[in-house]
Amino acid sequence: MECPFTQQVWRDIGRKIRLSRFLNMTIDDTLLNWWREQTDEAEKLQQKRLRSVFLATLWEIWIERNNCIFRGTESTPPALASKIIDELHLWEMAGAKGVQCIMLRE
Repeated sequence: MECPFTQQVWRDIGRKIRLSRFLNMTIDDTLLNWWREQTDEAEKLQQKRLRSVFLATLWEIWIERNNCIFRGTESTPPALASKIIDELHLWEMAGAKGVQCIMLRE
C-alpha cells in the first residue's frame, strides 16, 4: 500500500465506519497478508462485514484508478470514501448480509 491516495482512502473509510482495522494498514502490508490477518480471526458476521468493506473499497479504488488513467478525471480521498459508503448503502438495500452492521456504525 504505497500510494498515498489509497492509504488516505482506507483511513477515511476506517474513520467513517469507526473500524480501526482499516486505520492500521501500513505501507509494508501486502493486501493478501492484511486480508488474512484482519479476517481469519474474526467471528463469522464480522468476517462478512470486513470482507464487504474491503471488497467495496478495492473495487472503487480500481474504478477511480481507471477513471484517472483513461478519462483524466480525479477525485479526492474523502470523496471516494463517501462514494464507497454510498455503494455499501446500496448493497445493504439490496439485502447483502453483514453489511447492515456496517451502516449502524457510520
